[in-house]
Amino acid sequence: ESMFPTRRWTYEALTEYCQSRYGDKVTPKPYALVEEFKFSDEDLKRSSRILFTNGMQDMWHAGSYLDDVTDSILALNFENGAHHSDLSHVGPSDNDTEDIRLGFIQITNILNDWLNEVKEEAGKN
Repeated sequence: ESMFPTRRWTYEALTEYCQSRYGDKVTPKPYALVEEFKFSDEDLKRSSRILFTNGMQDMWHAGSYLDDVTDSILALNFENGAHHSDLSHVGPSDNDTEDIRLGFIQITNILNDWLNEVKEEAGKN
């Protein structure tokens, strides 16, 4: 049995949890970057080579990009992923689920491709 029980995370569930734990005045702010720092999806679309990885068993995925934004701003979702299981610096292990093991390969390939693109672009200048 997993220490990360399957549950569907939603903004409503996150709000309920925060308010039950920290009081009724505490509410998640999913638009804080836009409201406080004037960062928006349009700013993001002018960026490149960003990889969002989301463990779908982790509540934080509810505040992330779950779909690709552009051809070089990508979202990878791991159904069995939980907090940092998709970000380990050691690589996949026998204890990881199949989606996490495949995700390590996919992440490595994407990052290698981007690094090669940058090297190639730098060589042209």
